[in-house]
Amino acid sequence: MAARDGPDSGPDTEARPGEADALPLARIGVADGLFAAVLAARAGVLVPAGRTAEFLAPYPVAALGDEGLAELLDRLGLPTVGAFAALPAEAVADRFGPAGTAAHRLARGLQPRPLVPRTEGPDLSVEQCFDPPEALAEPLVFVARTLAEQLHQRLAGAGLTCQRVAVEVACADGRTVSRLWRHEGRLSAAALAERVRWQLQAWQGAGTFAVPDGGPSHDAGFTALRLVPDDLSPDQGRQLALWGQAVADDRVERAVARVQAVLGHAGLRRIEPAGGRGPGEQVVRVPWGEPYDPAAPADAPWPGRLRDVWPAVVHRAPVPVAVLDTAGRPVNVDGRAGVSARPARIAVRGRDLVVDGWTGPWPAVEYWWDQARARRRARFQVTVADGRALLLTVENGEWFLEAGYD
Repeated sequence: MAARDGPDSGPDTEARPGEADALPLARIGVADGLFAAVLAARAGVLVPAGRTAEFLAPYPVAALGDEGLAELLDRLGLPTVGAFAALPAEAVADRFGPAGTAAHRLARGLQPRPLVPRTEGPDLSVEQCFDPPEALAEPLVFVARTLAEQLHQRLAGAGLTCQRVAVEVACADGRTVSRLWRHEGRLSAAALAERVRWQLQAWQGAGTFAVPDGGPSHDAGFTALRLVPDDLSPDQGRQLALWGQAVADDRVERAVARVQAVLGHAGLRRIEPAGGRGPGEQVVRVPWGEPYDPAAPADAPWPGRLRDVWPAVVHRAPVPVAVLDTAGRPVNVDGRAGVSARPARIAVRGRDLVVDGWTGPWPAVEYWWDQARARRRARFQVTVADGRALLLTVENGEWFLEAGYD
């Protein structure tokens, strides 16, 4: 694999007068794998095939890109890539886990993960070409019904269903636009054709197919319409519900799909629970129809999370406020969650609120093991003179209004 590193000003590189400031200088290197090729480019060398491990051996382990692993290997007396590569692969996997195994493969001149061949699935896409290009979108809508029926026949013949269908439109100017629609085996040929019509209308309304001013007339028009099934799986059939529930679900899906065609894929979202300590972190907005896999489970133990009463209003972005004591001085919270004085007033958005009561703090220390992500916060619940209850957060000496209670 070849790689280029630049800008670089090596002693053996020359530039013509006037070009030194105009063109960045670069070096090219060749080695097995992208990681080794980048280092070869920086050194300006061509590594023969099969000798990548020998080339990498003198480099310090920090070149592998994992600071924590490099520090540990250095303490273990393995300061170079070659020394690390000499360790047995099984011992590295047992001691350092997946990250260490990937680094060990790099040190031996291999890819971080072995290539896994995958059997290519059947091509079940359907397409209609237009020659000469079709200037209007209406003919594509009529063609879409026929293509949708052909697609369903191909899926049924293969005993498969798809999770999504890609609608692709090729233009005469060489552009191709596409959009994925959720399918999950529920869309009939007529429903799928209707979604093609909605998508074409949405693209036209957004000016997607407009030819730039002064462009040639032959660049206008459509040359092809394709329907491509995505994420194929065996067709297990569907269990229909009683009392018309399936019909109701289909109406809801049709309404949602039409709103998304107008507003865009992320224009309609649903609320899903997520892991976190603050009320704004415990929910996420996911585009309708898209699967959601939370990075952190919502039902896991979260020390510092307030569980007793859920706020009625949660600000998307916490509002900066000032919390003052009776003498007008800022209230501070130290590293041991000690409060400097009793909160007496809150200044928020030009208003001065008198504090009737307060409770807290509830400290939360997050990602203490990662300096880049580490956070230390404390939350307070306060009541003010107008009868409202507020959730305040202090972080790095700054106060924020995070949520409010009814």
